Amino acid sequence: MNTSTALQSIQSSITHLTNEWVLIGTFFVALLIDLFVKQKEGLVYITFAGILFSTFILAQQFLSIIEPLSLFNNFYQLSKTTLTFKLIISISAIVVLLPFVFKSFKFKTAEFFYLFPLLILSANLLSMSSHLLSVLIGIEFLSILSYLYIAFEINSKSNAESSTKYVVYGAFSSAIMLYGISWLYALSGTMYLDANFLAELSKANTSTVAMAILIFSAGFLFKISAAPFHYYSPDVYEGSSPSTLAFISTIPKVAGFAVLFAFVSRFHFNFQGTVLVWPHFPWEKVLSVIAIATMFIGNLSAISQHNLKRIFAYSSISHTGFLLMGLIVYSHTGLEALVYYLVIYTISNFALFFILQLWESKYGIVELKQLIGLGRKEKLTASLLVLLLASFTGLPPLAGFLAKFFIFSSVFEQYQLSHEPWLMYVLIAGVLNTVIALFYYFNITRYLFLKSGDFLSQTISVIKNEKILILVIALLSISLIYLGLNPFSFN
Repeated sequence: MNTSTALQSIQSSITHLTNEWVLIGTFFVALLIDLFVKQKEGLVYITFAGILFSTFILAQQFLSIIEPLSLFNNFYQLSKTTLTFKLIISISAIVVLLPFVFKSFKFKTAEFFYLFPLLILSANLLSMSSHLLSVLIGIEFLSILSYLYIAFEINSKSNAESSTKYVVYGAFSSAIMLYGISWLYALSGTMYLDANFLAELSKANTSTVAMAILIFSAGFLFKISAAPFHYYSPDVYEGSSPSTLAFISTIPKVAGFAVLFAFVSRFHFNFQGTVLVWPHFPWEKVLSVIAIATMFIGNLSAISQHNLKRIFAYSSISHTGFLLMGLIVYSHTGLEALVYYLVIYTISNFALFFILQLWESKYGIVELKQLIGLGRKEKLTASLLVLLLASFTGLPPLAGFLAKFFIFSSVFEQYQLSHEPWLMYVLIAGVLNTVIALFYYFNITRYLFLKSGDFLSQTISVIKNEKILILVIALLSISLIYLGLNPFSFN
């Protein structure tokens, strides 16, 4: 490709990233306000308005796009699928900022708000990556911003320790991923994820190719908190505030699954209506093993925890295993199930961590034992938490039940076509882990309502606009009932 053609491709690509330019503009405006204005509270509204406008542009783009577009000489790719993931990310960002807009959550540092558009930008760019280098840049960009947000929470020795672990694990996984990229480039002679990439890989030794792909996948597994790159998650959760965890536990995971789906899609082909898998790498077996290990490690570890944030850290790990089930089958049904599960998981996580932030700010609650008798004092929020836990477990008629049902159905449908035994193994593991999760979710309910004793904690802080925050939590929780009864409204 000559210089003129490359420049034309770049120029035409810029117009398709209007919402990203809005995010960059929002960052600079907020940065200038931080530098020259003494009252920093306005940063919340500037950031919120910028992301809201960016989401509006993104929605228009989603409605107008028909065919996939290659951007910046195939460095990025824009399609209905990538725009779906980007919309989930942008809407999530809006919901995260709502409690700050209503001043229900205390104003954090100025950096917390003016870096937020960059976090969304990095997640968007990662979602669109179609080049090995763009994948690495996207993951590093998103990881560095995530490190910063966790660092903002440092106010004690334990917080500093959890932040350090996050950075060390992130650097370790990035180094392994970069090593995998060097292998893939050496074997294929290209970094573009296209037909030529697979054609050249097919000529190499199968074991070498498999090892290169596994090493490269380390970066993905770290971003989505999948085994064996999940160890940092509980410590990071414990050392961070629930308001920060609300987006740290969801937005990077959505972006991680978006790029992982895009990467896996390069190894699948549609032939006369049937999806064929690239024969040189056993995707179904590898992803099934990772999914099974992730589900069991997450759920079994959660049972022995007493810190609320650590419980939900392991719960988040187990949900990653369920999400991987939607990726294993790689079909239209599997993609729809994956997106639906991601949406339900995101909604549930926001409502959950908003409740935990409310209780932590108001009463200083961080441990399971502190919940005794709270159900009688905070009847509404405690009841909403039980509803969320029921959805996490997968009880009907809540959306969490349908999310797992769609995932299980897609796996069973693919098993009937391929008769791959690993698909049945992962399906059985999914059912078993649903039962295991019920135990520790019910245990939280037991502490809230059934365990004898009075609520002993005293109110340590008054929450501004508490009723508005509870309304937001209630709307998020009720949406799980609505989406459970009307799943097609999501489509």
